Amino acid sequence: MNRAEFMKELEFLLQDVTDSERAEALQYYNDYFDDAGPENESAVVEELDSPEKVAAIIKNGLNFNDREAGEFTETGYSDIRFNTKKEVSRHENPNEKQYEYDKRPRDTAKIILIIVLCVLASPIIIPVGGGILGVCVGLFGGAIGLFVALLAGTIGLLIAGVALVAVGIFNMFTGPATGLVLTGIGCILFAVGMLLTIFVVWICAKLIPCIIRGIVNLFSRLFHRGRV
Repeated sequence: MNRAEFMKELEFLLQDVTDSERAEALQYYNDYFDDAGPENESAVVEELDSPEKVAAIIKNGLNFNDREAGEFTETGYSDIRFNTKKEVSRHENPNEKQYEYDKRPRDTAKIILIIVLCVLASPIIIPVGGGILGVCVGLFGGAIGLFVALLAGTIGLLIAGVALVAVGIFNMFTGPATGLVLTGIGCILFAVGMLLTIFVVWICAKLIPCIIRGIVNLFSRLFHRGRV
């Protein structure tokens, strides 16, 4: 049964009530179908059950002049004697509603399961996490120490090379052989210092920014995953 057939039969069944009451009832249920929308027409017909039942409820309310027992409301015609209340929302989707009801218990169960697992695994997670954190801090401190040592060694080699070259040149006047040896060693030390300088500059310009970006990306992913 579609809307037109339902309303036509309801109008026929309400012929023995006053014109005003019949018009009010028909207008109400027409608006009722309009509010539900064409896509919910079959659902409205199913929930209203049958024109005979709706007409019987309306007639009983009118025949006994009991306006408190049955009346038209915003949510449907209600009669407490028949314990009947019809309601259709234009936005209600039974499948979505059932999905929401089914989803809530599963989400709650997941949260409870995660909490229980965290509590049970905490004696393992805390020591292991502390150990990993300690290793990371140790590696970071060691890397900083190596970089500082490399920087200091580079500066020392450059200074030593310049100093030996100067001493070697000065000694050439008194002992040419000694002066040449000192000058040669000074040049070697200065060359090694220059190579280390290039390496230190590469570390500062390339390696350190790359490490910082990696750490920032790691924490960004962790925080983003936590928000989701």
